Amino acid sequence: NVHYMRDNNGDIIYDENNNPMDIGWYTSVVVGPEPICTSPTLGNYYGSPAIAYAALNANLKAQSAPTNKALPGCTGMRYKFSNKQLNDLTGNRFVTFKLKSEGVTSASKIPYVVDGCTSGTASSDYARLTTVKVVTRCVDEIREVADPFIGEPNTVEQRNALAALISKRLSYLKEQG
Repeated sequence: NVHYMRDNNGDIIYDENNNPMDIGWYTSVVVGPEPICTSPTLGNYYGSPAIAYAALNANLKAQSAPTNKALPGCTGMRYKFSNKQLNDLTGNRFVTFKLKSEGVTSASKIPYVVDGCTSGTASSDYARLTTVKVVTRCVDEIREVADPFIGEPNTVEQRNALAALISKRLSYLKEQG
């Protein structure tokens, strides 16, 4: 589960520090198990683990990790991984689901995300989906506040105004969590 950028010949592309360019943090590989979904018209059916995970993430704030969150609209799983399988898969940065508190009467029948990881290398700052979402949100917000300055003169006043707007927007994001 290692994803490096490659050229047309299949050779790995390296950055300016001679490190392979890791593009795995753009990807989450969801291996399941398949969730049991419920629909008023279809009844129960086996859903796509990737779609269930995407639906969960679409409803989370950027700063909220999918880790330990229930899959929306799911009422069970087609099969279960053993703890060893979960550890091996999660250790290799695959997204998996499990039921909570198995073996007790209050056990969950709803699948939960074990770890909201990406396929970024283990040493990457972007090994967690939440980090990717927070950084992306910050970049998007900076682009938004900087847009009115594009095409304008590069004066001290413009740079100071831009710096103040960026600082204000980042402070707002920090207050939001």
